[in-house]
Amino acid sequence: MNIKEEPKEGHNNNNGHTSASSVPISSHLQHSGKLKRADQERIQKMDLAEQKVEVDKYDTESWTLLIMESQNLPIDRARDVYNKFLKIFPTAGRYWKQYAEHELSSKNYDKVAEVYKSCLLTCLNIDLWRSYLSYIRSINDENTPQGKAEVKKAFEFVLNHVKLDISSTQIWQDYIQFLKYEQVGVVRKAYHQALENPMHNIDLIYKDYEAWENSMSKTLATALLQERGPKYANAKVVYRERKALMDGILRNMIARPPRGSLKEEHQVRLWRRLLTFEKGNPQRLDPNLLKTRVIFTYSQCVLCLYHYADIWIEFANYVMESSGVEAAAKVYDRASSALPNNLLLHFAYADFNEMNKRSTQAKEVFEKLLQNPSPDPLVYVQYMRFARRTEGVEGPRKVFKRARTGPSCSYEIFVALAHIEAYVNKNPKIAREVFEGGLKRFGESMPFVKEYLTFMKQLNEDNNTRALYERILITFPKEKSLPIWTDFTNFEYTSGGDIESITKVEKRRTTAHPETDPTGVFSLVERYKFLDLWPSTDKEIESFAWTAPPVHVDDLDESSSYISGGGVKKTRVTRPDLSTMILYKPDSLTNPDMPVNMDTGLVPPIGQNGPIGMPGVPPGVGVPPQGVGMPGVGGVGMPHPFSMPPQGGVQQQQGIGGAPVFLANPPPLPPLPDFLIPLVSILPPPHLYIGPIPDPEAVIGLLRDINLTRPSSPERGGRNKRKLEEDSDDEIEEKMPVGHNKNPNDVYRNRQAARLSKMPKM
Repeated sequence: MNIKEEPKEGHNNNNGHTSASSVPISSHLQHSGKLKRADQERIQKMDLAEQKVEVDKYDTESWTLLIMESQNLPIDRARDVYNKFLKIFPTAGRYWKQYAEHELSSKNYDKVAEVYKSCLLTCLNIDLWRSYLSYIRSINDENTPQGKAEVKKAFEFVLNHVKLDISSTQIWQDYIQFLKYEQVGVVRKAYHQALENPMHNIDLIYKDYEAWENSMSKTLATALLQERGPKYANAKVVYRERKALMDGILRNMIARPPRGSLKEEHQVRLWRRLLTFEKGNPQRLDPNLLKTRVIFTYSQCVLCLYHYADIWIEFANYVMESSGVEAAAKVYDRASSALPNNLLLHFAYADFNEMNKRSTQAKEVFEKLLQNPSPDPLVYVQYMRFARRTEGVEGPRKVFKRARTGPSCSYEIFVALAHIEAYVNKNPKIAREVFEGGLKRFGESMPFVKEYLTFMKQLNEDNNTRALYERILITFPKEKSLPIWTDFTNFEYTSGGDIESITKVEKRRTTAHPETDPTGVFSLVERYKFLDLWPSTDKEIESFAWTAPPVHVDDLDESSSYISGGGVKKTRVTRPDLSTMILYKPDSLTNPDMPVNMDTGLVPPIGQNGPIGMPGVPPGVGVPPQGVGMPGVGGVGMPHPFSMPPQGGVQQQQGIGGAPVFLANPPPLPPLPDFLIPLVSILPPPHLYIGPIPDPEAVIGLLRDINLTRPSSPERGGRNKRKLEEDSDDEIEEKMPVGHNKNPNDVYRNRQAARLSKMPKM
């Protein structure tokens, strides 16, 4: 079987194969005559896998399940599954091998040949190539001259493509064994080539070579083995280094577009490390052999990193430097077939063609991208720049006419042509006409408006620029016009306008957006600042914001001034979101099970054993209610810190300016500890307090500033010492109340009990 031309990747050259159909794979199983009750679960898994690959065609886990089930189907029914899968994953060598072997099991030799022809030259997978070699040997009689010639040709074809693979040992061994009946020089050459290749089990080949040479001539063998020794030793050293670098690489990993997983990042890192190693020429190869080695490594790398544009571009650049333009163009062709919608890759390919005087091929790259029903606007932008470089002034205008009537025309296309006309063609008049055309179509687009205003300011036509500001502000939505007003004021600051014009624009801005600067102080800050020089300190500017009303900053321009929401010196005032707040409703009005004192309206505290009720004290007395007003607090009370609000209730928080607000679904409070229940029960009720309400912060401040350090006594061991001597441990024990359990190890409690016994009875 001769494979003369390389098929395009991403496309199956069926040539008689059944095309991929939309018939569910599970339906093939149901009609296979093998369906039993026990297969229902398997059918359900297949249906689920089919649904997943319909949603995400790169779902490799589901595809693997479908392929495994397809191996149990007749090839006529499984062929559709293979074709679908391999069209999406054309570098999956393991599954190409399974496909070919499935065809071979049905003795469809023509189909097998077509499968190998579709994948071999673009998929340098060692298992796939070994299976191809086995197939050729199985259909040819090596005992006949014709069959032997075909097998030898197949060996040479395989070794020409994958001889450098680290796992090619078996192929070399089979090839040498096949040549044993050839001339001695042919066999010796094969041995020498194999021993220079770092691969698994190279020691076995060397031992076999040593035995073979000795069988030929012991005298000659000694000299030849000494000659081959250094290269063989070098190959072993490089093999160990290469193996260490390749151990973590998943060479049979199914290629998918980057998804940002740690596994993918790790694989990319390992491949790059291996490529760097190979480019360093560890075997000290001559330039031609080094080039072959690096290109082979890149070819295997793109089998796994098939959807990585940067790897393809590096591959093409290396081939360009080492092998020339035509070889690099073939790499770019393969890459563009692999990534038909990747703009970075295609732009790099177009630049490659342009640099190498291949303008026609470069133009074809852009035209291919424009065949998309909705091409990306960036394609038109880059196409216009390319056309200006290669076709002159009229080139980008022709592309612009196509883009303007296309479905994906955006404001960037107008800006791109305007820039070409202004800065390349030096024709600001036509550039302004292009901007005017774009203004009619994208007059409410902030980025376009900014580009147009920037262009006008660069022309130094102040009156025309002011007129443009006025036209834009008339048609632009008022709620989105704040950045334009701010830019207008900045223009007046820097264009040398008089103070009356500046003040007039500032007042008009405040009138249009009164919520931004009610006091006018921020306008003054904007007026007087310059670059990183400010008329006020950070703290002063922050204090200005305290008196300003809330500002919605979500839709404002980050690059503008404070007034437009960007913040003076990148300072932004945080305001609470009041939209989620709800009115407070007392739980006692909506929860009939809540115990309430009908005389006072108070809710008792909740202990670990339920509501607290002490003898002689009305239920809830001494506990402030939730939602019941307190004197001097505007009729709205703060919740008691020890009461437990029911789930789904409301919780009071302090809002802007100290005003109480209530948040829905507060976190539940813990129950009141039992040891605090007596203290809470004897506290007087809050409505009986008629004194001033202390400031908690002031009280805490006073307590914090109290000096609690004990003053040093001038007489060491004075009064305190004498008092301690009076209360000796023996006396303390005698003074302890009856019934007290003495603990000789608890000195503190014993002393306290003795002192309490001395206190007068109340």
